[in-house]
Amino acid sequence: MVVTVLAAVVLLIACVATVVTVYSVMQAKKAILLVRDGGMSQVQPLPPGHVIRDQEDFKDVNGERIPLPISGNKSWLLVFLSAECPGCNQQLGRFRRYLTEHGLPADRVISVVMGERSALAKMTERLADVSQVVHVDEASSLMTTLHIAKWPTYVMVGPGGRVAFSSQSVSRFASLDSKS
Repeated sequence: MVVTVLAAVVLLIACVATVVTVYSVMQAKKAILLVRDGGMSQVQPLPPGHVIRDQEDFKDVNGERIPLPISGNKSWLLVFLSAECPGCNQQLGRFRRYLTEHGLPADRVISVVMGERSALAKMTERLADVSQVVHVDEASSLMTTLHIAKWPTYVMVGPGGRVAFSSQSVSRFASLDSKS
C-alpha cells in the first residue's frame, strides 16, 4: 500500500513537471518569435479598409519610382516576398498562374521583395514578366509603415488604395476581376 501511494505521488510529480516544462518551452518560443519579428506578430497586416498611400520607397530594380495605381478605379495587387522564404518560393508558381488566369497586367501588380543579392536576382527574374518588382531591406520604412512582418503577404487593393483583402496564401485569394 505504501509503495502504491509512493508510485502515485511520483507519477503526479512527473506529470506536473512535464506540464511546467512544456509551458516554459512554449513561453520561451513565444518570446523568441516576438523578439525576432520586433513584436509585430500580433499586428494584422493591412486589414480590409486600410488605405495605402503612395510611397517614395516604391522604386523598381533600376531605381525608377513606381507610382501606385491608387487613383484609378481598378483593383491591383501588392505582394510582399522574401527571396529566402521557403513559402514564398513554393507559392511563386501558383502566384504566376493566378496572375495569368485573371489576366492581370504587370502594371497592376507590385511585388516588394527583400533578400540576399543572389537570391533576390533569381526571384526578380521569375517575377519581372508578371509584375513590377521593388527591392527593399527588412528595415525599410515601407515594411514598418504597412506592418509587414510575415512573408509572403498578398494584398488585393481596390479603388482609392483601399485594401479589399489580404492573405499569406495566394490560394486563399478571392477572385479578382481583371476588368474591375
